[in-house]
Amino acid sequence: MKRLKNLEAARIKNIVKLTFNESDNKTKTAKKRKVMEYCPITESNPAGVQYPAFAIANSFSKPLPNYLPLFDDNVMVCGVAGLLRESHSQSGLSYGEAAEQIGVSTSYYKRNLMEKPHSSLQFLKGFQKHVDPNILDKIYGKSELLFTAKHKKVRLPKHLTTELSYFLGYLQGDGCLTADKKQICFSDEYIEQIKQINFLSKKLFGIEGHVLWCASKISTVSHPVLEIKSLVLNSFVHNVFGINRGEKKNLMIPELIKSEKELLRAYLPGLFDSDGTLPKNPEKAKQLFIDVTLKDKGFIQEIKDSLVLFEIETLKIFERFAKSPSSDSVYSTNELRIRQKRMLLKFLYEIGFKHPNKVIRAEKMVSLLKRTGWDLNPGPLPISSSL
Repeated sequence: MKRLKNLEAARIKNIVKLTFNESDNKTKTAKKRKVMEYCPITESNPAGVQYPAFAIANSFSKPLPNYLPLFDDNVMVCGVAGLLRESHSQSGLSYGEAAEQIGVSTSYYKRNLMEKPHSSLQFLKGFQKHVDPNILDKIYGKSELLFTAKHKKVRLPKHLTTELSYFLGYLQGDGCLTADKKQICFSDEYIEQIKQINFLSKKLFGIEGHVLWCASKISTVSHPVLEIKSLVLNSFVHNVFGINRGEKKNLMIPELIKSEKELLRAYLPGLFDSDGTLPKNPEKAKQLFIDVTLKDKGFIQEIKDSLVLFEIETLKIFERFAKSPSSDSVYSTNELRIRQKRMLLKFLYEIGFKHPNKVIRAEKMVSLLKRTGWDLNPGPLPISSSL
């Protein structure tokens, strides 16, 4: 992936063209972005596009602890007026007394209990502190959690599933949370993968983004970028899973995923689909390989340690130095490489790929390895199965 993989700084420079950063205004951003095609996706599964990796229900999930106290104050929860009224009636406080303690007007307090279709986390945190210490737990106990920032409603899960784990893995590779807290963006060489991620966003959160075709300083070929404009989703991913906004640094596998092997099994394909590589033409390659390249050495070490849990051995982490394609500076990246034929097969059976293009290349690799007598498992590969 010449575009983003070689240099994390180049990734950010490229994506900043596509995002509304805090330092950008709309005019400046519009001048920097070269839009070659605008194609909103309005159906959950666009006609003619196959999504085998996400076609079947999750096989594993883990309950998420109550994340409402972690959210940014301007995120709003929908449909909580009834719970607020009930809690207020049991508090023994008058509207005026409760409003004064929270630090809002009496009329605003009453509107949250009577009229408003949604209440901000700032108000709810104050309500929990002064009126009902259990209100956020009561809200989290609702069968469905709907959130908004202005108009668009977002459905957030209360379980960490294999599909969500894959989404987060791919985000940490070829995606970003914008520094202005308003978007999530993804970039890939192949439109099929971008559509697949958009489909997954619709399935997980009930929202879709827009696809833009954008130019790059480090590539002559335009590439698709998915922009999902959602302050709620940005806040959810950042505050619940610890994925930083803006420039990527100090990356790490989210603890909620790291502690569950089955979630790791779904998360790792997301990373390898984005920052991993394998031969484009396996039948012509002098040596078969599966590599993943990242700037952050600590993150690479975590990936290496995670693969050990699946008994997949890699070579030592290799640090590579190269000249930046867009400047005179020299940068370094860290590569994690799999070379042994037995380990290549084990990776493909235990972890695999979900990326539509890499699935095809992986299947060719398996065929070549089987023809040379390497076959760890006579069954089908997991690369086209459900997450």
